[in-house]
Amino acid sequence: MVAGEGLESKQRRSHSSDAVQFNSLLSLHCVPLFPEREEPQTMNANNAPNINQIDSNTSVASLRELVQEFVAERDWEVFHTPKNLATSVAIEAAELMEHFQWLTPEESIELRQDRERVNQIGEEMSDVLAYLCSLANALDIDIATAFRAKMAKNRIKHPISKSEIR
Repeated sequence: MVAGEGLESKQRRSHSSDAVQFNSLLSLHCVPLFPEREEPQTMNANNAPNINQIDSNTSVASLRELVQEFVAERDWEVFHTPKNLATSVAIEAAELMEHFQWLTPEESIELRQDRERVNQIGEEMSDVLAYLCSLANALDIDIATAFRAKMAKNRIKHPISKSEIR
């Protein structure tokens, strides 16, 4: 969802020239979540799909720049205060959670077989990520550095030796 747009507006949005422009821009920056493949998708050791190649070749900086350009083109900087952006992250995270509400853990795992639902989930994840990137831009936070530092703290706080699962 975009800043200043309600859920009803989002649902009513039609395929106009803006949608055509959006799809053109999207094709420059993204690949489909499920590219057509001749061979079955490879799975990792946890029987989960391997990370898309585009994730391996996309930097956090390029995502932040993409969001910054989008915001600047619309003159939305005035709305993108840290408070508004943090609130927007929570709102979009709630929209993501709606896809899993009332599902059993097993049903949530089975969702990966439903391409349409996975694409919808990917859109909500993208909204969350876009607001996080915009928040990082607003506060000048280096996401990769903050993430690595937090993971280092997590390793100390939750050592493997104390894992209840092992």
